[in-house]
Amino acid sequence: METVPLEFGNAEKRAAWETAFREVKTALINQQISAPPAQLKSVIAHQTRPGLQLCAATVVPGKRPDSAPYVWLCASDKFSGQVAVVSLENGDACIESCAGIGNAAVTAVCTVPPPPRKRKRKVRSQKSLDHLAKSETVFDRNSGESSDSDDDSNSGQISVWIGNDDGEVFVINSTERVRTRARERVARLNYPVTAIVPVAGYVFVATASTTSVQLLRFQTSAERFWELDNPTSLSHSLTRPVLAMCQVGRRLLLASGYQIHSMDTEDSGWELPVDVVAPTEAIALMTSSGSYLFCCARKSTNIYVVDAFSLKVVNHFGIATCIRNQLAGEYIFLGNQSKWLQICDCLGREDIIREHKMGCLRISCITVATSQLWIGTSAGIVISTPLHCAKTQPNPPLSVREMGHAGPCRVLIPINVALTRKARRMSLNVPSQQASQLLVASCGEGLDDRTGTQDPANDAVNHLIFWKCPQLCESS
Repeated sequence: METVPLEFGNAEKRAAWETAFREVKTALINQQISAPPAQLKSVIAHQTRPGLQLCAATVVPGKRPDSAPYVWLCASDKFSGQVAVVSLENGDACIESCAGIGNAAVTAVCTVPPPPRKRKRKVRSQKSLDHLAKSETVFDRNSGESSDSDDDSNSGQISVWIGNDDGEVFVINSTERVRTRARERVARLNYPVTAIVPVAGYVFVATASTTSVQLLRFQTSAERFWELDNPTSLSHSLTRPVLAMCQVGRRLLLASGYQIHSMDTEDSGWELPVDVVAPTEAIALMTSSGSYLFCCARKSTNIYVVDAFSLKVVNHFGIATCIRNQLAGEYIFLGNQSKWLQICDCLGREDIIREHKMGCLRISCITVATSQLWIGTSAGIVISTPLHCAKTQPNPPLSVREMGHAGPCRVLIPINVALTRKARRMSLNVPSQQASQLLVASCGEGLDDRTGTQDPANDAVNHLIFWKCPQLCESS
């Protein structure tokens, strides 16, 4: 980075230059925010068993800091679950493996970082090193270090936690194969799992039945192994199932029914819950960006923006009008005379499909990527809006992605992919924040590029669509 000194003849010229500079920088940031993400490719999840619906996904870091991450994609029906591992190596998405897991529907999945080192562990290692130093035996010193590193390699790994309707939580190391390791580490709980989230070295698991709600906290032993047989049951005032959880600072926020509850993760203290939606509804989706939460009720078309600290609703907006306009213009004459008769013959069928999509329209998934709020819908249409507009405007601009799904869009997930060594060598001065690119994966049934040329036979086949998000310049 180079500093360029500037000299001005008087204060007025300096003020004018600073004002113009800020305006240009703001315009550049806004242009990058509003720039539509470029679609990279779509992938058919052909290895997933027919009849299974995509239900959850999580991003797992690669084996090296500069290697591409993996996406663990879960699909299930009422009686079984399946996990597909999607590789993004060399920028080419492909399914590496696919294996069944459990005998119930998968309800939650998350990536858990390695357990933190305990303070007692450090003291014990220091004592062992002092003892080895007194012995002055190089062979003993080397053997002690190797055993410690072997223990760390077995216990201090990134793991993936998968919960299902049978109350089972499968804990699988990210480098292991699901088919051979899924049954080795399982926590069997009393009620179906509804949400899982890692916070500050712990893993919080919410379970619920028709009459009871539990919030469990898993921790590690002194050897940094997860104690799956003895979780701590936390006291609470929750009366309805917890369908979503997220961390903001030192607080754990839980969506239970129509309220958001807040718990301090250090002392397990609770704040008074806050009503967000109508008492007849239940918050099913929740994601965070900075000090704001974006929530959505089950079977709803409205997004609620909540201040993460005061838990007050600061804005809300709907997407029904945007989807209705999109569906109304989706099958209009495209200007290609050869397709006019074909489209006219299909108008009756398409009208039925359009009316059905509007009749059961709901927001099915939400996520935040760069400065955009991404929204997936049951109509298969994927839309996005700038975060600064979603926070303040009752009718923010909604951009419809050029491709969607024929069926519901079930999962949206951001993926941070490190640039390859070859790509980094193309530039000598690549800023650290630009040493990676952000992708957004949309997971759903079928493909729809708004031209009506897709094969209807693939409408029920699970597909993944990848978009590349534009890089943002620094705002400060």
